Amino acid sequence: MHLKKGRKKEKMLKEKDRKRRKSVVKTIFFLIFFVSCTQTPEYKKVHTFKNKIWEQEKEIDYTFKIKDTIKKHDITLFLRTTTDYKYNNLWVLLTTETPEGKKTEPEPIEIKIAHPDGVWIGKKTGSIVETNIYFKNRVFPQKGEYKIKLKQATTKEEVGQVLDLGLFIQKKS
Repeated sequence: MHLKKGRKKEKMLKEKDRKRRKSVVKTIFFLIFFVSCTQTPEYKKVHTFKNKIWEQEKEIDYTFKIKDTIKKHDITLFLRTTTDYKYNNLWVLLTTETPEGKKTEPEPIEIKIAHPDGVWIGKKTGSIVETNIYFKNRVFPQKGEYKIKLKQATTKEEVGQVLDLGLFIQKKS
């Protein structure tokens, strides 16, 4: 009888040890995956608005260099507003300038901030709402310095409760 209890206890200890090793392996794989997915952006710039106001004539400029014309890039445009922001969206005009100085026509882009019922679309933390727009798998055909310019395109001369507007560019692996 004593022998059976000993074997049973030994079997339980082996099972616990196996589960612990399995858990450690899962944790290691998760960390490797997490680190590989959070690479540092090739370009990152954030513009903070004075007094939380984006004036209609205020143009936000982002200038960055592209060295690799073969690899694709993911571009993230993010907007941070307060929860006191009055509207459910923000229209902006986006213009791109190539290294040779060729400019695109201003492209209207809607940044959706809240659903019509007032539920936030972006990530809300305290009194701040962050909304992202993704432009995936973009190719820059020329090496050199590019410019992206953004201008608010609402009917209001000033849009309040706007904290930051940022641009991240990440080269695809």
